Amino acid sequence: MDKQHFALDRKHERIDTESPCRLGVPGARQYEGTIINLSAGGLRLACNLETYEAIIPAEQRTPGQVIDVIVDVKFSLQPEEQTDMNLQLTAQVIHSERLAQDSFHIGIQFTDMRKPDFDLIEDHINTALAAGK
Repeated sequence: MDKQHFALDRKHERIDTESPCRLGVPGARQYEGTIINLSAGGLRLACNLETYEAIIPAEQRTPGQVIDVIVDVKFSLQPEEQTDMNLQLTAQVIHSERLAQDSFHIGIQFTDMRKPDFDLIEDHINTALAAGK
């Protein structure tokens, strides 16, 4: 039986943010999104219809759980200080949600993350939480 994605299942602290990102199926074109919350285990992003349709296979476009969709995601932890998206991670799409005709949220979980990348994200989140953001 599939397990639903509930807030109670989360293992990592998360912070709200508005950071640009690029994502796409490995080896394919990258699309624009905006990270709206971030944890050391994954992120939730907002995107438009074009990005949503490029990432989510047609047979899985009903809002809810998404299965077996892997993406590459690029972003920076300090987008206001850098134009370069210095983190590139592989992630699995977990769920999607349609907010409006051209507005979607996609939840993704990082996979095969290297320890230095995990530590970098975790330190960034802990610093933001300590600063009260």
